[in-house]
Formats: sequence, structure tokens, C-alpha cells
Amino acid sequence: MFLHVNFNLEEVMVRLKRLVISSIVCVLVLGLVPVGVRAEALPGNWGFESGTLDGWTIVSAPDHVGVSQADQFTDPYWGNWMGVLGLPRPVLTSQPYGMNTIRRQFTATMNQLKFAYNVFCYDYPPFDNFSYVVKLYDEETVIASWSTTSFGPSTSLESTGWQPVTVDVSAYRNRQLTIEMSAGGTRDTSLALWAYVDVDPDPIVTVTAGPNGTVTPGTGSVTYHSSPSYLVKPNPGYLIDTLTLDGTAITAAANKLSYTITLPAIEVPHTIAATFRSMPDVLAPTITFPKYGSVAGVTNWVDGAVQTFTVHASPFPLQFTLEDNSGSVKWTVKVNGTVVVDPMGIGTITYMLALTEGRNDVEVTGADGSGNWTSQKLVIYLDSMAPALSIDPLPSSVSSSVLPISGSAIDAVSGLASLTINGESVIPFLDGSFSEKLALTQGDNAIVIEAKDKAGNITSQTFTVKYGTSSSTAPSSLYVVLTIGSANMEVNGMTRTMDAAPFIRDGRTLLPIRALIEALGGSVQWNASTKTATVALGSRTVALTIGSKTALVNGKTITLDVAPMIVKGRTFLPLRAVAENIGLDLAWEPVSRTISLTYWP
Repeated sequence: MFLHVNFNLEEVMVRLKRLVISSIVCVLVLGLVPVGVRAEALPGNWGFESGTLDGWTIVSAPDHVGVSQADQFTDPYWGNWMGVLGLPRPVLTSQPYGMNTIRRQFTATMNQLKFAYNVFCYDYPPFDNFSYVVKLYDEETVIASWSTTSFGPSTSLESTGWQPVTVDVSAYRNRQLTIEMSAGGTRDTSLALWAYVDVDPDPIVTVTAGPNGTVTPGTGSVTYHSSPSYLVKPNPGYLIDTLTLDGTAITAAANKLSYTITLPAIEVPHTIAATFRSMPDVLAPTITFPKYGSVAGVTNWVDGAVQTFTVHASPFPLQFTLEDNSGSVKWTVKVNGTVVVDPMGIGTITYMLALTEGRNDVEVTGADGSGNWTSQKLVIYLDSMAPALSIDPLPSSVSSSVLPISGSAIDAVSGLASLTINGESVIPFLDGSFSEKLALTQGDNAIVIEAKDKAGNITSQTFTVKYGTSSSTAPSSLYVVLTIGSANMEVNGMTRTMDAAPFIRDGRTLLPIRALIEALGGSVQWNASTKTATVALGSRTVALTIGSKTALVNGKTITLDVAPMIVKGRTFLPLRAVAENIGLDLAWEPVSRTISLTYWP
């Protein structure tokens, strides 16, 4: 057979007749859906990758319907296999009349349906035909369709090349659809048409996650025959409640903080669904202290379950880290059993902690809303006072070149670090007492006795003793001992009674000052109208006003830590402020709660 460009009327009529019949068959095929056939909810073998037509229905095959790997005409558009409608013919041969048609029903679990076609033909328009249609199952609603007749010159083989098609089916999610593809046509003795078809084999994994958790990655297509993994992760404070794969529960995931599900060698769409529930809070908060040995100002640090150390100033910056899965904790700080603060908070916390002189047992407690709690403890010694240095009376002049010096140096909080006489180290006895001999030179000898505790506090006393001049013993110093809570006062070993006992308020000692000053040879004047007490001792005066933290020392203004006050009709003045500004040496002994004062007239 050979082709005519100009063909006779009879042949035209035969072709037209066959074309009409072919078109009628094509229309009937597109509208035909077998009764009782249920669409697949999870379609497999979309891209013919099983090497079969599994999942597809052969509607008609007068010539040939099958699958193929790459052949002499084309490679598959996706994967390794493709469908074939009509028999590929390397040379001009005859082709049986009729349409080669395949169809598939499925549930639209995807947003897009992707397929491709590649039509080969020897014939020329308007003979033979290729078409596709996507429609609703059991309905006439057509979502997408297209058809073409032959397009060749009838003298050589022509091809459309692979033509990808993307059909938006998002409006039909979870509905049953039909896809149908046909190729074939008239009975030509030598002019044939056939088509290769391929469908994107990559299945869709549909992922849903309830509130308070995630499943990653989310919904999307995955590579055919890959093995993707999905991480199910609740938000903080939540657990996995349910996890299903294609409607089947994965019980191993329940009550987990995370779970990974892997889909091995995936070929078909899948559905993953997860829900989450709040976590029963059985975890106590955690409190973490830093290692205070590296903190500035800390001495005598001892590590352990309870850190112990000494500081020399109050307030102390108490720092700790508070964590809890609930995100909110009530924390409490106690000092020696007394609550000093109890706010809400979490994270790194710094609290300026007021300490009392001596030992402070500190406990930090954290409690969450579910009643879980924990606590950590510290022992902090506050040593802000210099050692108690007492020197036995020294004469003002001697005729001997060797001067015996005795006394005691005690620090009951951090302990004594050093004791020196004119810079030379002195080692006291276990009870703190010492006795040394100092070589003198002719004339006046300056003697400096200094005691330093392990917290860095220093106290010193300075004397001048003249060697070589005969004289009587110089007037001795006055040594006074006061005890907190006691109205008795010792002056050079003699007990005297005050009209009220000293007490501690906000870490500062207050006492009725008149008895002390008069015992030292000074005086106290009271101005009732201004409520001002003027203390005079030797050449120094200190004026203090009730309720005011401002005082005058020899006419110069100073600021007090605590204001003078009247308690039960008695005027109480701050001891340290008065003592230091009228020339008294003061030492505190926290164990016996005694205050030692030395005055040199």
C-alpha cells in the first residue's frame, strides 16, 4: 500500500465512516463504569512499577494492552515501567480496528493526579485517536479530558514526545474517581497509532497531627519504593495519646515522649494520624547551685551534698538554677528555718539574701502546681566583724629592754588567719591566748598588734612604750564586755548593771549607751525637744537623733546603718556607730554573743 495526497471520494467516505464509529466507541468507553466495582481506597502500582497492570482494568484491547520497560521508541517517564496502548510497530504494518483502553477507579487521597503520555503514529489527520478522561465515579462530572487524532505525514513515524499532565483533584479529596486512557482507531493496512502512558508512582503520605504535637515531615509525596521515616513529637508537657497507620493503631507509641514510624519500600499511599494528651506531672523541679568556691568573696568553701562556706558581707547574692517541665515553680528561701521569700519563677535566679552574723542554714525549696517538690541546702557563715583582740595592759614606759606582751585573739566564725606584733607572726594557743616578748630600743617604741580572720576582717591595736626612762606604770586601758540579752556589763573584770540589755535589730546591736559611756569616763546629754543624744568621750562627740540615720561626729555628718530608737522608755543607740566614732576598739564573739570594747584614756 502507498499513501495518496489526493485520495478518491470512496476512500474518504470509508475513513469517515470508521472515524465516526471509532468516536462513538470512544465516547461509550469514557462513560462506562462497571456496576458494583468499588474504587481502591489506597491504590497501588500507580506507575506500573510492578511490571504488571495490577489495579487497572482492561476495557478493550483489539490490538494490544500491556506494560513495557524502555524500548526502541522511548524510556518510561517515571520509574522503570510504562503502560502501552496498541502494539508498537517499527515499520508500516496493519493495525486491528478499535480502541485499546485501560481504566482505574480510586479514592483521591492526593491533591494532584500526575500522569504523562507519548503518542506515536504513522497516519495523518483525522484518522486514529488518543484520549484520556478523569471523572467522578458513578457520575458524569468530568474533571479533565483531552483527545487527539493522528498527526503524522503518513510517510514516517511521528511522536508527541512525553507530555506530562497534572490534574487538580484537591476539590475531590476522599471521593472516588475514575481515570481512563485509550489509543487506537481505524483499520489501516499500513498506518498505525499507539501510545505509551505513565503515572507518577510516588505515593502520597497524608499526615494529621492533633493539638500539642507534631508529625514531621508533614503531608506530601514520597519517592516510590523509598522508606521514609516520620517523627511523632509531643510538645513539652504532653505525651503521644494515639498513633495510627492507615487506621490501625500503633500501640507501642502510646504514652511516649517521641516515636519514629518508618514506611518500608513504600508503593502505595498511606495515612498517619496522631493525637496527644497532657503529661501527668510526676517530676519534681530541679535546683542547681553553682560551685560557690569560685564566687568572689567566698572563703573556707567545702564542697559536698551541702556546700559550706564563709562570706564577709550581707546581703549575699544567692544564685541557683530552677527548672521544671511544668514551666512554673513556686520557690522558697528559708534562713535558719524562717521563710524570707516565696515567689513564682523559673530559670536562673539571683536573690540578695540577708544573713546574720555567724552560721546561716539556708534551704531553697521548689514546688510545682502538681505538688512535686525538691529542696537544696547551704551553710553560709557571715563573718563581717574583725577578730576579738584583747591585750593585757601595757605600761607607757619601762626600764627593761624586753617587754612581755600577752592577750588573746579569737574569731569564732571563720577562724583566725594570722596574728602579728609589729609584722612578726605570733602563734596563739588553742584557746586564742598568746604571750610574747618584744625587744625594745631606746626611746619611744611603736607597737602594732594585728589580728586577721579567714574572711579578711582585720583588727589592730597600737601602743607606744618608752624604754629607758624611769616612770610609774601608765594608766591602764579599760576593757568592757557586753552580752546580748543581759543587763550585766563587765568593766576590767568588775560587773556593773545597766538599766536595759542590749539587743540585735536587723543585724545591728543597739544598747542603752549611758551606762557604758559613763563607765568609760564620758557623758551623755539628752535634748528632749529634738530627741537628740550627744555622747562625749575624751575629745570626741557624737550626736544622734531618734529615728534618724544621720549623725554628727565632731560636727561632721555621717550615715548610720540603723537609726536610734526608744524602747520601753529607754534610748537605744547603735553600738558600732558610737564605738567606732569615739575611739573604742570593738570585737564580736558570735558563739557567746558577746561584744568586747577596749578604751585607752
